[in-house]
Amino acid sequence: MPTPASSRAPRPDSDYGNNAITVTATDTHGKAISESFHLAVNDSGPTATTIADQSANEGQAFSLNVSSHFAAPAAGDALTFSAKLPTGLSIDATPASSRASRPTATTATTRSR
Repeated sequence: MPTPASSRAPRPDSDYGNNAITVTATDTHGKAISESFHLAVNDSGPTATTIADQSANEGQAFSLNVSSHFAAPAAGDALTFSAKLPTGLSIDATPASSRASRPTATTATTRSR
């Protein structure tokens, strides 16, 4: 007798959480029985790789593309970026195109004191 099986990777975000599943077996006479269970789909959160220390000259623009250092575990998950910066530095986290889901470059400009 074959063993019924079902396999599919959970869809990004739409399956996240606790999902009720019911499986029904029906014989050739139309008699059926069902069993239900819950499938918990977790989200492990984004991952990051180390960004090496950087240096810049005072009063000069500094640009660093950090997008390759971060990844979302589920396809289709968008990441939102922010930064804690010292006074005088700013971050441009605007995607380079409407298709980008994360910034492609971060520019910080130092100010003379």
